[in-house]
Amino acid sequence: MTSVGIIYFFVKWIELLVLYFSGKRMEYCTSKKSYWKIAIVPIVAFALVEGLRWGRLYDYNVYAERYDLIDNFFTEEEKSSPLFTILVFTLKILGISYPVFLVIQCGFLMFSALFLLQKFKPYLRWTMPLLIITLVNNENVIRFYFSQSFVFISLYYFLENKYTKCTIYSFASILIHFAQIPFLLAFFLFGFLNTKRFTPKISVIIFLVSTFAINISDMNFLVNLATIISSYFGNSDYQMFAYLNAMDSIIHGEAGRMGFILAKITSQVKDVITYVPLLLFCPKCLENQRYGNLIYNLMVINIVLTPILGQVEVLVRFCYSFNIFTALCLGVCAKNLLREGLAKRILISCMLFCYMYAFVNAPFVREDYQMYFLWDSNGRKTNWAPYF
Repeated sequence: MTSVGIIYFFVKWIELLVLYFSGKRMEYCTSKKSYWKIAIVPIVAFALVEGLRWGRLYDYNVYAERYDLIDNFFTEEEKSSPLFTILVFTLKILGISYPVFLVIQCGFLMFSALFLLQKFKPYLRWTMPLLIITLVNNENVIRFYFSQSFVFISLYYFLENKYTKCTIYSFASILIHFAQIPFLLAFFLFGFLNTKRFTPKISVIIFLVSTFAINISDMNFLVNLATIISSYFGNSDYQMFAYLNAMDSIIHGEAGRMGFILAKITSQVKDVITYVPLLLFCPKCLENQRYGNLIYNLMVINIVLTPILGQVEVLVRFCYSFNIFTALCLGVCAKNLLREGLAKRILISCMLFCYMYAFVNAPFVREDYQMYFLWDSNGRKTNWAPYF
């Protein structure tokens, strides 16, 4: 491990511990005021640790350049995301630099996650540390997760039956990133999804089939679907519709190198250890939860779709919106199973370890440029060198 990796290792573990102990204290809050008083700590910790990362992945550099180029409240390049443009240009008028914007964006993301999770306080000590993995793709797809913050707030108001506020925040998320539309359309199914729970054993079978038997290259209907979406919505988002127009080559692209196959097998084994017990034990753990069926069903959708859509980066983003329900279900199971016999305590420990494995292993497998913080930038705005 290099010196960069050592610093990254310690900083990230401090972040995890802050989230755990803050969540532990927040479980016992009896008022919103006390809840948010403690929540300031994990929000600031997440904002600084994640926001001060520099050149962290490819899109960091993309958005650094896009941030500089936005010079008006409405631009041709950003016409599909007018709220994003308005907010960014307002920050620029106020003298906010790109790194500071990222600190604000990361802080808002954690705030919005805790805004939703305040409805599930008894499970926070276990759920909050898992957010490090749940929200890990914020490292790269920055604008999507900026819009995701509004989705979390919208979800909270949906569960509160405050549909006007839910609608406002839903539209805000779409005006930041067009790709939130599929998830928000799923809102119309939430009432149904909360009436009856997916059968756990059937869910396990479907999960195993999606993990081991389904290849995205066989799903040619996605090409037709992409064509339909592109024809109806025109060129409102130049980047998204570049993906849609190239869907045929995307789903039939080469992904058969041995390194990819070995990595996929390792990932599949970890997923089986994590998700098969989760699918089986979670219903009992959620039986007294008001929205237990909804949470479980959304978790099942996430677990089943991720192995399929995860084969294509642009498609898996749909699953990112459901990740928080998987973390919540793991938190619920951790709280319940750790109180039971030794076998179940060992089982949930293995499940949590496998879910967090990418966090534990990151300093040992990542290149230095994927772990830089702002102090490693030497004054540079971007870090394109490793990609070319």
